[in-house]
Amino acid sequence: MDPLRPSAIAALLLPLIACAPANVATRPAADAPSAAPAKQPARPLDVGDKAPPFVVEAADGSTIDSADVLGKRPLVLVFFTTWCPWCERAMPLVREGLVGAPPDALVVAVSLDVDTWPDVPSYLARHRLTIPVVRAERAREFTMAYDLGGRIPHLVVVGRDGVVVDVQAGFDPDHADRLRAALELAGRPR
Repeated sequence: MDPLRPSAIAALLLPLIACAPANVATRPAADAPSAAPAKQPARPLDVGDKAPPFVVEAADGSTIDSADVLGKRPLVLVFFTTWCPWCERAMPLVREGLVGAPPDALVVAVSLDVDTWPDVPSYLARHRLTIPVVRAERAREFTMAYDLGGRIPHLVVVGRDGVVVDVQAGFDPDHADRLRAALELAGRPR
């Protein structure tokens, strides 16, 4: 099989992924998520939804099992690619937004890189993010369950209770403040 170019990721992983400059379709954190209806296939996650369960392998070989996280501690999933200019601009905001996160919060990077996968460790190091990274092409079911709605960068913040408290799609300079607010909400006992 020929190696895939970055442009082939959309066909491989998710239909219509796009580097997104604005966060027009994002949904802000809410103080009291309402009960969500049963998740329908191919429907993007929204605030108030129960986070889908998963078991994924991180690049370091460790296993991340949602049974150890959901309903127990906050979770932040950061979907990105190394070649997306908006992801490049978002990563410093992610790092800034994580300052003061609950100490038990789990932050996981999810790389959508395929042929640029070898660039991921240096990319995260350059952005001073020392967090587990999952290779999306090896965790397609997980990636699809956390449906990106076709936009990257993409952050999903899940509360200690296993309920989505914020979804950030695309790039917005206010994302650091939103991430801090979402993490404060995510860390509250319910």
